Amino acid sequence: RGWQVTTRNMGTLKTESHDRTGQVTYQGLPPRLRVDRFLYAIEGSLRGIVRSQGETPEVTIDASEIEHGSVTCSVRW
Repeated sequence: RGWQVTTRNMGTLKTESHDRTGQVTYQGLPPRLRVDRFLYAIEGSLRGIVRSQGETPEVTIDASEIEHGSVTCSVRW
């Protein structure tokens, strides 16, 4: 979903990764993406990426700023 957000001018995506952890931050999301189903899609995408590498994912989503267009996801594997 990250590439869709950025290529369709629907916000920005920032990533950071460290030893078996990562953080993905979406910013500038338009109101139509500030909904639960978008959060579920993000979580599913992140879980799928980690699983495709043969690892077990743990995904935590901080949507406390979603009304301002920002969501941060923490991923561990």
